[in-house]
Amino acid sequence: MPTTLQAVTGLSATQENPGGIAQKIYVANTEDMTTIQQPADLAAAATNEAAALISANHVFASGKQFHEFYCTQNKGELNMDNAAEIDASGGFMKVKVFVPGYDASNFGTLRMAKGGNFVVLVPMADGSIAQLGTSLFPAKLLSYKFMSAQLGSGVRGVELDLRPCPWPS
Repeated sequence: MPTTLQAVTGLSATQENPGGIAQKIYVANTEDMTTIQQPADLAAAATNEAAALISANHVFASGKQFHEFYCTQNKGELNMDNAAEIDASGGFMKVKVFVPGYDASNFGTLRMAKGGNFVVLVPMADGSIAQLGTSLFPAKLLSYKFMSAQLGSGVRGVELDLRPCPWPS
């Protein structure tokens, strides 16, 4: 039986609501995965919670896995934006992370990743995990921007912008 509209509640006195993401996200190439999980179809979800959760594990080809991407604390953010027309659904989920330093290996990886298709797991400050990308709408590395910072202030490094194009909702 499909889910139905229900009240959308605020926080209770016993719920915490920390902002931010963890200092690591996890990125996998869709070509390395044999099964990519995604939330249940809205018409098939038994509960509203089930429509938002992924309850099964991803499956990888032998020797393949998620790769850690480090993020400077307080310089990472996950956003979900509705970008659909009236009578349509969809939008964009995006994550921005900042990787400090200037490292040739990192830049080589980013050059190769620019054309790739990915599933990205983003751990939130409360321990929940958001997933960007599915088999139909993989996440993409849309941009990376190196910043040198100024002498005596700031930190040099690269800002990454990953998002599915588009994200169905």
